[in-house]
Amino acid sequence: MLSKSTDFYSLLLNEGKSSLLDALVVIQNSKEKTALIVDDSQKLIAMVSDGDIRRSLLAGNSLDSIASESIKKGFISIEQSSNDLLLKASHIIKRN
Repeated sequence: MLSKSTDFYSLLLNEGKSSLLDALVVIQNSKEKTALIVDDSQKLIAMVSDGDIRRSLLAGNSLDSIASESIKKGFISIEQSSNDLLLKASHIIKRN
């Protein structure tokens, strides 16, 4: 969950243009310790943590590598407006 003081746009990285170093800077400067990768239409395609960057570097990528090409993209989301949000989340976690 984003803190009330977070500028949502400060967490965004552009797919295909932002490097792992760009992601690392966003993560370091955010309270949420995550970066969000969006496509040109601003659709969320991935969340990046410092662990994702660490795994990418250990796999042989460099800090100049494109973030969206260097991280795992199995992104799962749930609509916040759903009345049974916790139940759905529980089922997804159990399946994965």
